[in-house]
Amino acid sequence: MQYNWKDWSFYNNIYYSFEYDAISEASSSIRLTDKDYSLILGHTFKQILNNDSKTVTANDVSFDFRYAYNERFAVHGGMIYNLEDESSKLWRLGASYTRDCWSLAASVSADIRPRPTSVPGVTDYTEEIGFFFQLSFIPFASFSTAELDSLSTVP
Repeated sequence: MQYNWKDWSFYNNIYYSFEYDAISEASSSIRLTDKDYSLILGHTFKQILNNDSKTVTANDVSFDFRYAYNERFAVHGGMIYNLEDESSKLWRLGASYTRDCWSLAASVSADIRPRPTSVPGVTDYTEEIGFFFQLSFIPFASFSTAELDSLSTVP
């Protein structure tokens, strides 16, 4: 269900399992949109239900933004934080430039995930850094690249 009011948008979608008497999936967001900016705050929850247990597969809070400095240049970004792991996170930041018949966009992102170790109380992290570049010829075609490398682990 979505409700729109002026520049605001409120969204909520819930799946309830009567068989297991529990919520299996829920997604909510609040969005503020203007021609110069947009802000989005959201939450996603999903769990697998069975007779023996309930396994949570997603419990994330997200934040996204876009700000247009002028009609040609804009910055955008966002982050996702996993409430279950309390440490798994994803962030991204980028910019775009638009001319009459072409545009250029570039961004960098990082996915940081915990990794168990053999030492109790010590957690390693895997950090994957991604780069994205896109060149668009309006209205003809787009060319883009994406690269994701596992660059470092932090003890």
